[in-house]
Amino acid sequence: SERRVIFETEVLQSSSLPLSAKKELALKVLKSEELLSGKKRNKLQGYLAKILVWRNAFAHGRIQYDNKHKCFVKYYSGSPKRLMLTDDLWGEVELVFTTSDTLLAEAFQALDKRAQKS
Repeated sequence: SERRVIFETEVLQSSSLPLSAKKELALKVLKSEELLSGKKRNKLQGYLAKILVWRNAFAHGRIQYDNKHKCFVKYYSGSPKRLMLTDDLWGEVELVFTTSDTLLAEAFQALDKRAQKS
């Protein structure tokens, strides 16, 4: 729909709006338009929060390696943090991104159906 295209191009793809603001705006739209059930919306909200943490760790942190901790990202988020780069982490990253993509696709599909009715 035209509204979807405008939202995607002018809001979600805008470089002038911080990622955290985009996340909050998208969640408000999901809630106000009831595009996902509360349980699914809460799951998506938690997953998007994880994605933001990972994004900020890699964007602003430093990848390091030592014999004790192996490979990790050292970053600051309120206090110094360390994100261990393990197989478990990469499995979680894949699950979170895949599930988030599925939930967002479901929300867009609901929005498209609603637009077709009006």
